[in-house]
Amino acid sequence: MITGRYRASWDVKVTVAGGQATAVVFTDAPQQRRLEYGFVGVDRLGRQYRQPPYPHIEPAFQRTRPDYLEALRTGALPR
Repeated sequence: MITGRYRASWDVKVTVAGGQATAVVFTDAPQQRRLEYGFVGVDRLGRQYRQPPYPHIEPAFQRTRPDYLEALRTGALPR
């Protein structure tokens, strides 16, 4: 069932120190790795999965990286 919780679980932390900006995009959602990379087998709760990968973080990162780095460099990100 699609609830929107996974999408809502993502966050961005931007840190600026010494003229350098660092951004960390993350989620603590337990399904993140399974969705990104897929999973076939039984999980630790005994549930059986045959989940194909749905790469979404790595492709999005590669596509948006230049613009995001430029926004960090110029200070164009919202606070």
